Amino acid sequence: MSNKQATVTAPQHEDPYLQGILNALTRAAKCAHEVARAKGTRVVVRRKGEVVEIEPNPEMYGDI
Repeated sequence: MSNKQATVTAPQHEDPYLQGILNALTRAAKCAHEVARAKGTRVVVRRKGEVVEIEPNPEMYGDI
């Protein structure tokens, strides 16, 4: 697994309604990382079709 830091931003969409949904999902992901870090747990995500646990990293989401 790579240790490089990446900033995640919401994908852009021309439909304002869908853009709002994408923004909300991105904020929810950041919140999940922040809560996991505060509680000392891991974040469950899907990678390459498999469910895995990762270390929380709220910094990768920058200021959303």
